[in-house]
Amino acid sequence: MQDLKQKLFSFGIYGTKISELTQEEIILLLEKTWVEIVSHNEIKNLQASFTLVSLPNERLTAYNHYTKNGFDLFLLNFLKNKYIRMETVAWKDYLTNGAFNFVSKEYYLFINLLLSKNEFVHSSELKSALNLQPKKLFYLVKKLASLGLLEKKSYNNGYLVKLIRDENGCILTLKNNQPNINIQPSVRNQLNTDLNTHNLSKNELRFDIPLYEQIRRLVFQSAHGISSHDIFQKFGIKIKVGLKLLTKLSKINEGKIISRDEFDGKIKRTKFYFIEQLEKCKNKSEIFTSQEEPYSGNKMITVEDRIHAIECLIDQKGSFLLDRDNVDELKRILGVKYDLDRRTIINSAIKGGFNVCKSIIKDNNIRYVISDKNAKEDEQIFNKISQKESFEIKKLSKFQQNIYRYFVIYFKFLEKDNGFISDKNIRNKYFYLFLRNISTQKQQERFVFDHLIINEMPLYLILGLLSFKKPNFKNFIIEEIRKSLFNGNLNVKKLKTEIFERK
Repeated sequence: MQDLKQKLFSFGIYGTKISELTQEEIILLLEKTWVEIVSHNEIKNLQASFTLVSLPNERLTAYNHYTKNGFDLFLLNFLKNKYIRMETVAWKDYLTNGAFNFVSKEYYLFINLLLSKNEFVHSSELKSALNLQPKKLFYLVKKLASLGLLEKKSYNNGYLVKLIRDENGCILTLKNNQPNINIQPSVRNQLNTDLNTHNLSKNELRFDIPLYEQIRRLVFQSAHGISSHDIFQKFGIKIKVGLKLLTKLSKINEGKIISRDEFDGKIKRTKFYFIEQLEKCKNKSEIFTSQEEPYSGNKMITVEDRIHAIECLIDQKGSFLLDRDNVDELKRILGVKYDLDRRTIINSAIKGGFNVCKSIIKDNNIRYVISDKNAKEDEQIFNKISQKESFEIKKLSKFQQNIYRYFVIYFKFLEKDNGFISDKNIRNKYFYLFLRNISTQKQQERFVFDHLIINEMPLYLILGLLSFKKPNFKNFIIEEIRKSLFNGNLNVKKLKTEIFERK
């Protein structure tokens, strides 16, 4: 296979007619994801406008037909006028072996030209053929020569260069143990930027699917929106290039994809949304609570997120004073490390319909108290909250406060204490098994999910599927059941209804 890979590489970035290969070679190459089978028009377009994006690839069509029908007359006719080539970035990776990274088209065209000529080429010919400035050409030659890929010698007011080949005439490739020299980030190699370090093992770029199609699917399926930083995290593509790809995709799908600026902490990012997904999220008032996209890094914090965090804290405390400790608690719920602006929190609370009231505590220090939407704005109640919270702060040392926040009132621990199943796959499995049992009982594949179905759901399953962040909520339910059993008036259906009303 290595010899066949060398052979396909030697045809250059534009490949060759598939008729240049034997039937056995074609069959072997049909299985490889780094191979592209394209039309002559696609090759002409690539020559006219060079791109790193994967070309529309018909390899899978040919491969699927071959696995079902073998190499028959249809497949022979299908491939007759096609071109076969190594995918552009895979072509570069074969030569560099991960020791040298670049995305500049000048490198590709320069190496491709030298590959097509098994002899020295004069610098004047290179400048003319590639339309390169002398400074750029000098830079290319210097870098490639320093890596041992080029042979260079002075000649006639210029210099001659050619690719170094072995005794069999094959191009020498770089070795794995050579230092990793970063010129520009590649879509296949490990990157280091001021934002993050890309892990090659997590690279999800597929070379058998056009890049635009992969990004389009990503945007259309995401409820979070996609930024160029997400593209970098998922595919390893340079952030500026990712933004250009997303912008172009947005123009192509005008009316389906929109963009908007959001803040990731203090970093402003442009995110692209599939409009239908965005509307679904708005209806749920919850944009970034899904855990299905771990590659996306820090969450983008929106007004909806802040409102949701305030709601979680109110579920825990009923009402709370907007002090340092509660701001820190909101930070933990949101999953951010930077300081939240208190004025922004107050504005979010107002937009969420919560009650916000000034509370004057010691030394005429004005504090704000945020309470439930249904609570009355009673100044005495708010003052009691302020005094109580201030007393509790004084009562605990700083270390004790941290222990209390992390192990007593941290919302994820509260969920688990109340029986919530944190693993989404397990929750889905239990819910599916419950629905299947209901379907078996009703002897129906389709049925309406209503309060009658909920009444059939065991209490442990309700607590496992729904997240309750109120401290000791599960113990409260157990105590209610115990009292009802003691008094002889247990009404499980009513209790389930009350649980859903609390949720």
